Amino acid sequence: MIADDIPFIIKDIKNEMPYHTDNAGKIPYSFKAMPKSFMGESHKVDNKFLNNHLGEIEEAVDKKLMEKNSFIYQQVNYHKESGILNHDNFFHADLATGCPISYDNFQHLSFLINPYTYPVPCINGIQAFVQGVSNTTHNSSNTLYGGKVTTAQADRCYDQIAISTQTAVGSNVQAMYTDNAGAPDALISQTPQTSQTTGWNYVNLPEWQQDSTVNVWCAYNNDSTANHVYNLQGGYRYYTAPVTWTAMPDPFSIDSNDPYPHNQKITHS
Repeated sequence: MIADDIPFIIKDIKNEMPYHTDNAGKIPYSFKAMPKSFMGESHKVDNKFLNNHLGEIEEAVDKKLMEKNSFIYQQVNYHKESGILNHDNFFHADLATGCPISYDNFQHLSFLINPYTYPVPCINGIQAFVQGVSNTTHNSSNTLYGGKVTTAQADRCYDQIAISTQTAVGSNVQAMYTDNAGAPDALISQTPQTSQTTGWNYVNLPEWQQDSTVNVWCAYNNDSTANHVYNLQGGYRYYTAPVTWTAMPDPFSIDSNDPYPHNQKITHS
């Protein structure tokens, strides 16, 4: 099973599994006579669903592709008395306690999550700049530059990058790299070839989720020495040349370093 299979499992859950709240219930049901017992019919449909899909769900949970707690909550809270859940160890510990189980060594969560919401999107990160104070400008082409951000928000999502430009000529490519012991390392995400513009102008790049640190590297390369970008002092810059300007290497290629990074920033749209 792969992550791409998850939307299909969620669709099956929505279409085939009963869903209950404290005030209402929904059972997939063909047009026919009303059942004698609403909950009896719910248990019947739920049991059929488990027989058809529980193996897929267990595999998805085992690979941490699917959130388990809210699914368990539906089963334990509304179908425990039917005895349906006794036939599988997937539910055993939950039935013993009446609580959903998290991944962390069977510690129980104090909250519940919408059982039909997956994946849970990460929180958007706030604007973060390459470290340093205003200095002057620099220009070059076919040179890979990396400037260190030290105020990114851990575990938050970003999807835009911008560079501060004084004189805009030609095109550039911008990218993000992980931090490894104070230097840029693995390529995270990059923009397509983009026309250079003056001032600050955000460019979209594939969304990524920041790791558990506040450190990440903004990078760029351009195709004209007539292009001038603002730089900083008192920060961290790594660079290498020559590097074909449209090719952002993975990992970052390093020739030298100094405290004069370009002025670049990231955010989430």
